[in-house]
Amino acid sequence: MLRILSFCSVALLGLSQLASAASISAVLMPAYTALGSGGSDVTGLITRTADGSTSNFYEGTIAPYTTAPALQTVAFVNLNLNGGVALVRTDVSRQENVGATGRTRIALTTYANFYAGSGGVVTGGNAVSFVVNNKGFWEFTLDGNYTWRIEDTDPATRGLPDNNFRTYNFVKVQGATETSLAANTTGKGSLNPSGGTTAIGSGVYRLYYHQYDSSIYLGSMVNSVDLDIFFTLQSQTPPGAVPEPASMAVFGLLGVGTVIAKWRRKKA
Repeated sequence: MLRILSFCSVALLGLSQLASAASISAVLMPAYTALGSGGSDVTGLITRTADGSTSNFYEGTIAPYTTAPALQTVAFVNLNLNGGVALVRTDVSRQENVGATGRTRIALTTYANFYAGSGGVVTGGNAVSFVVNNKGFWEFTLDGNYTWRIEDTDPATRGLPDNNFRTYNFVKVQGATETSLAANTTGKGSLNPSGGTTAIGSGVYRLYYHQYDSSIYLGSMVNSVDLDIFFTLQSQTPPGAVPEPASMAVFGLLGVGTVIAKWRRKKA
């Protein structure tokens, strides 16, 4: 009987931990379905206009993201066009317990530049214009009850040209329906939205972003912009949630323990 009680205690402890484990899964996804040479797994689109004719170049992929705190470059494009270079770059990182226990920071920095280079950007004596795009989305799977906050930098900071924009939209996904929780549709400004004290529960959420720039840059000037999201754990399971199988197993073991205790008292 002692062995049975010991087994139940160990199993109860393990299942209790399993039932109460909150988690955040973060995967960076591409957001262009390219019909050109890049296929569907692309994040960089460069649009070139010359002599009234427009050409699209689909370049770059998003590399697999590992949830390590170190900065990772998951997209990098250096495309030579008309004596210049189109740059698309995406850096990500993740840190736990930032500023408070249970707070996760998932950081994103994007670049979308066109550099004139020493050869200039002309063809047939006419100037060529470019739009460089960096586009994708985070997909978060939350297990638990969290508050959220976004920190976004203004694309017009640091004396950059006024052609640099970055839109975003944070949505909750329910089947084929997406409900917007916060968005910047103008591509300018720093809004820093949050859900306040109202927590969001377990489920799938997406943070779409699109940085695009039609400027011609010289030298080492870059137009990087940040888009960081914070999730702070409030409780393991949202109120009113139906217990998952692990929780049911915990309650079952508690019942077993009660029956054994009664049997021992009766036997005594």
